[in-house]
Amino acid sequence: MLFPFSVQAGQTVIGVIPFDNLTKEDQSIAWFEDGAAKAIVVECAKNPSIKLVDKDRIGQARVQASAESLSPESVRSIGRLVGASFMVFGEFQKFGDQLKVSAHIVKVSTGTIVNSATATGKVVEIFALQDRIAQATAGHLRNIVPPAPRRASPPAPALPDRPLALATPPPRVKTTPKPSYRSQEDIATDRLTQRNMSAESENEATRRLMQGKSGGSQTALEWYNKGVALNDNSDQEIDCYNKAIQADPTFPKPYYNLGTIYYSRGAKAEAADAFKKYLQYSTDEEERAKVQQFLGQIGDVSPAPAATVGEKEKKAALELYNKGVELNDDSAEEIGFYRQALSYDPYFGKAYYNLGLIYYRKNMKEEALANLKKYQEYSTDPPEEKEKIRSIVEYLEQSVSPPPPPQAPLPSETPAGVREEPLPD
Repeated sequence: MLFPFSVQAGQTVIGVIPFDNLTKEDQSIAWFEDGAAKAIVVECAKNPSIKLVDKDRIGQARVQASAESLSPESVRSIGRLVGASFMVFGEFQKFGDQLKVSAHIVKVSTGTIVNSATATGKVVEIFALQDRIAQATAGHLRNIVPPAPRRASPPAPALPDRPLALATPPPRVKTTPKPSYRSQEDIATDRLTQRNMSAESENEATRRLMQGKSGGSQTALEWYNKGVALNDNSDQEIDCYNKAIQADPTFPKPYYNLGTIYYSRGAKAEAADAFKKYLQYSTDEEERAKVQQFLGQIGDVSPAPAATVGEKEKKAALELYNKGVELNDDSAEEIGFYRQALSYDPYFGKAYYNLGLIYYRKNMKEEALANLKKYQEYSTDPPEEKEKIRSIVEYLEQSVSPPPPPQAPLPSETPAGVREEPLPD
């Protein structure tokens, strides 16, 4: 075993090996070797009973075991080196426009495959295939791994006060008194932001939100569904999604499908731009994480903001920010206002601040940490203001990225994850 390796009581050690690309002559999706493994790691990380082995340790062990090709026996050797109870390995192969992905779970003590999962579909549906493999593999492991004992967590730091609006919003021509009852749109928006959306899916919430949003003769939802019905990567399908965006620029799903079409055509710059717009408007944090991971894999992580922001953009950002502050309800609508503000002014520190606090209250620690760090980087607030969130940032850093155990040198000898479906009209 590669010592030392700290494991909490009740945890089962699992290692995930990058997948093998069986279509060696086609390297267009070589990034999927790591992508498929990372998707499984993300799913397994949700299980407190599992201790995942670091990717670097697995790489070292694979070299030590001389495991150029993967088989149950070679995977068993790697598992012994890293001290795992179970190992996951897999492979994928491209046939024309089709892709087959398989994952296997090996019990290290016996070297036998105890379960497998397979997904087949079109190459343009690679994200859906990745999700299916990751979820199926994590589900098999949940059935295998015994649950870890629950333990109390330390109390989180208290939140500072939410900042007030920076300026008074411009007067409106007409004011409509806010109804005392809860509208269907309010209810759908609240449900959309809940983490346990078992009673209503995001698609259902989106459908209800889109009702009544007319973009002329056709609604955004109708144009989107027309594009999905085509499902042929044609210019006509692209036109349907663009018209959906014209009807409602904040509707995220057309951007996602545009990104998949452009990527399938080899237009990486256009694909990256569409996926970034999806990240700007989507409230589905799991999907946002997958898209961000994909952008990193194609070498296009969100670039640094432009060097300067014009006064017109700053004014637009300020108005949107103040609309979010007026809501002050942690809703998807409030989140949307802050994201739109940042699309105009990527240096707007207070928008990052409020997003960070919202995510913190929702226990979405990674998103909270990312936004609060952006606040620290871009804010022009005095040091004493930034100091108010220092304890929160430190707490989140410890919660999200615990320090890895020290690495020891390898011993010379070792002992005996589909394109979106149409939404109902």
